[in-house]
Amino acid sequence: MSSNEDQIEKFFNSDSLNEEFFIEIVEKKLGISKESFKIKLILVSAATGNNENYASLVYRAKIKIQLNESQEIKNVDVIIKASLLNIPELKEYGVFLRERFVYEEILSSFEKIWFEKSGEKIHFGPQGLKFTTDPYEIIVLDDLKASGYVMIDRKVGLTVEQGKMILYKLAIFHAISALRYQKEGVLNNCVDRSKAPMDIDSDFGKGYARMFTKMVEFLERFDDCKIYIEKLNKFNARTLFDKYLNHDSPMKCGLKVLNHGDLWTNNAMYKFDENEAVDALLFDYQLAIWGSPVFDLFCFIFTSIEEEFRTSKFDELIEFYHQELSRALEIIGYEQHIPTLAEIHEELMEKNNLAVIAPSYLFFVKYSNNDAIDIEAMLSDTSEEDLNEIYKQIYECPVLVKSIKQLLPFLYERGFLDCKLVDAK
Repeated sequence: MSSNEDQIEKFFNSDSLNEEFFIEIVEKKLGISKESFKIKLILVSAATGNNENYASLVYRAKIKIQLNESQEIKNVDVIIKASLLNIPELKEYGVFLRERFVYEEILSSFEKIWFEKSGEKIHFGPQGLKFTTDPYEIIVLDDLKASGYVMIDRKVGLTVEQGKMILYKLAIFHAISALRYQKEGVLNNCVDRSKAPMDIDSDFGKGYARMFTKMVEFLERFDDCKIYIEKLNKFNARTLFDKYLNHDSPMKCGLKVLNHGDLWTNNAMYKFDENEAVDALLFDYQLAIWGSPVFDLFCFIFTSIEEEFRTSKFDELIEFYHQELSRALEIIGYEQHIPTLAEIHEELMEKNNLAVIAPSYLFFVKYSNNDAIDIEAMLSDTSEEDLNEIYKQIYECPVLVKSIKQLLPFLYERGFLDCKLVDAK
């Protein structure tokens, strides 16, 4: 049994999921006291498959209760997210505190501000129902699937219109955060990367940097990638990922926003009316950080939009985001400089390191083989032999290879691969 499987077994055999745990969830969700109902049935199942969630284990729980007075049966559907991976740096990095803060303090306050300023109701994500750290870090959320939301296949990606639906929400989220920052600063140190930096020389930090070097090593076998390899080899992987993991600088023009920090297909769900998406919600805010909005833009567009359109419609998507950001900043009364579209594009070039690393983390998105990736081994002090086996498994996936090779020409032609912001090897 692997260490991860052992952790899962301990989790389910511990007192973490006792009846009182589920009673408290029902009380919060339905706004009733435990004296008014009885739990009749609890069903817990995995909410994601292999290689669908890398930092936590996610379960779906269906709680069937009976109201004492009316004898009515009700179902309460929730998601239980547990941090079980044995990666100490994730705890030191404050991922649980960060996500808890967003669900407890940020989402509802941002939604309230937007309603007060615009008169429009908006929701950015599910409701947080329960948070605990003993003996495991657990977050319990509304199950969006029970409300009709679905996740789009990460390997296929989003249409341009579906992408714009996310960018619309993101622009408003960014705008409100900029207003809050203007008036109150960072709000909480847990979302200030300068207060809780990731040690790039830790096993975890080295593991992330290794993702880049292993990708470059793999691409060297393709003659049609030589022109890109020459550019990529000028970057220092350690410096690249230090800037990525500890990004906290505002736009050159001064705008600083709260980034989602891990914005990709599997962290969004859509509601459809027949075949048309009518709403989208975001979740998994454990990497939320202050900084430039292009952090979220690069991550989202390069990982989540259908491959045909993530490059051909890149400028259209950036322009749409800028229009919605400008509109939102004006509506809420942001008093500082509102970035121009030209300044957004200048920022994209200024922080090109965020684009350079995109191909190396595409395996999180495009890996489609059935065998599970040992993410814990990848990001820990693992032998070179074992690492080579893991990366061999990763890059034997043709869908992933195709996705990387489709993105590289765009990065090259736009000048994103020009080494000007990081130290050369």
